[in-house]
Amino acid sequence: MPDSRCWSVVGTFLIAACGQSSSPDFRPVFVDRAVDAGLSFRHQAGNRGDYYMPEVMSGGVALLDFDVDGDLDVFLVQGGYLGEAELDSPPPTLFENQLTDGLLMFKDVSGSSGLRHDSYGMGAAIGDIDGDLDPDIYVTAYGSNSLFRNDGGGRFTKLAVAGDDRWSSSAAFFDYDRDGRLDLLVVNYVSFDVNFNKTCFSAARDYCSPLTYKPVPDALYQNADGTFVDVSNRAGLDAVYGSGLGVVIVDINNDQWLDVYVANDGLANQLWINEQGQLSDQGLSLGAAYNGEGMPEAGMGVTADDIDGDGDDDLFVTHLRNETNTLYENLGASGFTDITERRRMASSSRRNTGFGTGFLDYDNDGLLDIFIANGAVQRVADQQGEFPYREANQLLHNNGSSFDDVSAAGGPDIVSENVSRGAAFGDLDNDGDTDIVVVNANGSAQLLINEVGQDNNWIGLDLRSAGAIGMHARVAVLSEQAAVWRTARRDGSYLSSSDPRVLFGLGKSASPRDVLVHWRNDQKEVWPGLTTGQYHQLQPGSGEKLETFCKNKPGNPVC
Repeated sequence: MPDSRCWSVVGTFLIAACGQSSSPDFRPVFVDRAVDAGLSFRHQAGNRGDYYMPEVMSGGVALLDFDVDGDLDVFLVQGGYLGEAELDSPPPTLFENQLTDGLLMFKDVSGSSGLRHDSYGMGAAIGDIDGDLDPDIYVTAYGSNSLFRNDGGGRFTKLAVAGDDRWSSSAAFFDYDRDGRLDLLVVNYVSFDVNFNKTCFSAARDYCSPLTYKPVPDALYQNADGTFVDVSNRAGLDAVYGSGLGVVIVDINNDQWLDVYVANDGLANQLWINEQGQLSDQGLSLGAAYNGEGMPEAGMGVTADDIDGDGDDDLFVTHLRNETNTLYENLGASGFTDITERRRMASSSRRNTGFGTGFLDYDNDGLLDIFIANGAVQRVADQQGEFPYREANQLLHNNGSSFDDVSAAGGPDIVSENVSRGAAFGDLDNDGDTDIVVVNANGSAQLLINEVGQDNNWIGLDLRSAGAIGMHARVAVLSEQAAVWRTARRDGSYLSSSDPRVLFGLGKSASPRDVLVHWRNDQKEVWPGLTTGQYHQLQPGSGEKLETFCKNKPGNPVC
């Protein structure tokens, strides 16, 4: 009889949570299909013994349908080389998804795309900046950032963007002023200069802590009909500085003005509450600046979603080895509380340094699980080689009351040791479950295809045709007893951008579902009786008004 502490059930399959199983029923949750599918990408950190900080921090990825053919393509940001003997920075890589009859195959189309980026690349953000319903790309960097407009036909044009050459990390597009256009929030890290590189040691010479350098302010660019204007000072964003790495857009107080949460490395996190265009950092007063012990942590990646079914977004932040990743429960008007220990997540995170992360329902049982991309920033004592920062990634399963570490159940491609950084989440093969693309610094990218999600039923919702009012719209799948809420977002994780479609796991139920969308223009519409097992494109004005729906179903929880 197997030890019950080391086993878990995913769908109908018994899987080992403590180690690999020889059971004939065992199958991994995720399998790396990068080689088979032609997603051939190797990140270049450029490390040559100078220990420039960007080398150990780079590695972003974005999922986007650049050719608007219905499947997700992959954009991978490249690092490069720094210092006096600087070599030409390699360009980022754009892979076209040539999905055919469920078979994934990617083609490198970078050469003809116009996506030339000359700085040391960090991450990417995706958004439709001109309202033409195809995705544009913003690349962050140590050096100059780049904005690329999608011109169709696989071609992009590089646009001028206001701003300076601060070291930027993550970025996010969102409609901060509610004018129907996507604005841009850029998170900046520290004031690092290769010409004044400091020498730091752990057991031997190593990469410095971010506290070695001064923090810098983040930036907010307003979209003025296609031209981006720096409004950081006017909006109040430069009132507080931090060493920013991860960013997620949330409507914390459900007032229809989008707020911003920034994970800062070693300093207090910021929660910028949007007061009708003015941003006020209320992270401290709302309990999201520090952990439950009142201490700042090494904030790297961040994600947000409703894990407890109460209709508001909770927060999860990844941290440094010997700290704990932190799960903040949203209590509404009283702010946030650290529930990491209560959800039994603390001990499993102390041995790793987390970067990219996301909530995902990998087994489609209706509960949001967590994936964490790990990789050290100071050398691991027992490792050899030129980049000794390798760690295993983690998969946490939500059992309703706690998050169990089922990383081994995820499969050998989850627990293989890499220096993982960016992670993007989306349904790459359109089969109704969430896949993951992971960038490994100084290593090959992983295409982690979900092998178990289809054991349960699902329904997918696509709001992209709504433009700016669809991004960050709140979506609920309704029953007579409850409403399960999610948010349509690309942002979150670390240096990365994910599938904006909303995927709901339904367990074994295959009955049609009523769906409510709360658009960013504050309109609420319901689509009754949508079929499960497929994606539905929802456009504003094509559903029932909520008032009409409630006349027919007055006892529904949203009425």
